[in-house]
Amino acid sequence: MPPVGSVYGNAIGGIVPYYYVGALAAALRPKVSFEIGTYLGVSALTIALNTADDAKIFTVDLPDEFAESDLSTLTQGDRRLVMDTINTVGRALNEHSAGSKVQQIRCNSLELDVRRYTDQIDFAFIDGGHSYELVKNDTEKCLSVLAPGGVMMWDDYRWNLPGVSRYLDELRRTHALRRIGGTQYVCYSDRLAA
Repeated sequence: MPPVGSVYGNAIGGIVPYYYVGALAAALRPKVSFEIGTYLGVSALTIALNTADDAKIFTVDLPDEFAESDLSTLTQGDRRLVMDTINTVGRALNEHSAGSKVQQIRCNSLELDVRRYTDQIDFAFIDGGHSYELVKNDTEKCLSVLAPGGVMMWDDYRWNLPGVSRYLDELRRTHALRRIGGTQYVCYSDRLAA
């Protein structure tokens, strides 16, 4: 698990949610992971700590210098988080040696070109913007590059963020999604459909 100081340095909550991310990463042992929504970097660091030394983790978040248009699809809560983390995105990664396994990509996920990752992503974690438009965009991009047998995980389902819940409820009609009981996490893998 990441150092407790990096977890409690964020505005979101405690360490328990990271146990789920870490347990899934440890069980999957993905060679390539892709996260949308770096924030302070605690989830990416958790993935890094629970994967092999040669694993690669990519994490995406807005750059520190962004246009007002980059905020147009964000919820009010997401806008506050963006403003609170200017110049500190990925801070936990810089404070731990395992952070060297993580490459930060600083761009608006709406403009992100993922084609170079086609069939390479073993584990994708979606926790970026929480509007319907952004969850849909981020999900479709990650699904397009997910390796056969790869796993996707979403945060914040049924957690006072209607865009996330609405999109995942729609996606459930065509994809075998599974909620981790008692949590805000939902997972998908083509293996779950079997």
